Amino acid sequence: MGGRANGGAGEPVARAGGRGRGDEGERRDAGTRYGARATVDAVASINRSGDAMTRTAPPLDQPYYGAPLGAAVRRFFAKYATFGGRASRSEYWWWVLTGAVVGAVLNALPTLTDGIRVEADGSMTVTGPHGIVLGLVWVVWAVGTFLPTLAVLVRRLHDANRSGFWVLVGVFPLVGAIVLFVLTVLGPRPEGVRFDR
Repeated sequence: MGGRANGGAGEPVARAGGRGRGDEGERRDAGTRYGARATVDAVASINRSGDAMTRTAPPLDQPYYGAPLGAAVRRFFAKYATFGGRASRSEYWWWVLTGAVVGAVLNALPTLTDGIRVEADGSMTVTGPHGIVLGLVWVVWAVGTFLPTLAVLVRRLHDANRSGFWVLVGVFPLVGAIVLFVLTVLGPRPEGVRFDR
């Protein structure tokens, strides 16, 4: 079940945090924090290439703790409508940031390029074909990312050992959004492995 990733028998691996423990200690810590299965699956393997340390992503059915932006976005689309399993805080929040930025830009482009003009009374007037095209691009983006955004939210709740039905609290104005925000900020709980398939 997974040998030592550094290849040297008994050779300690210095972690990025600099505590100097070997990967056996790291795996033992992960096993107590995230459950026994996480010992092998969810903790990134440590490989040695010269002096540089690299991390390999865990399988898609496991959360990627400390996921970088690119990996989080790739995993978001790879698990498009997967409501089972768990998502780490980094997977969830990198997507929230990416989705908000892309959505805001796509929403603003029709107005900024004068394809859609907002009148003083709040009504909108389409002033050219590019306004229609840019508006449709935004609608496609919004519709195309709604389901996977809901799925990653459910998986994030699973990682905090909460049922996916907690998303329904979002129907309550303001209070629901605050409760969901707090639940998505919570750290991982070992009991969350019950949501893994």
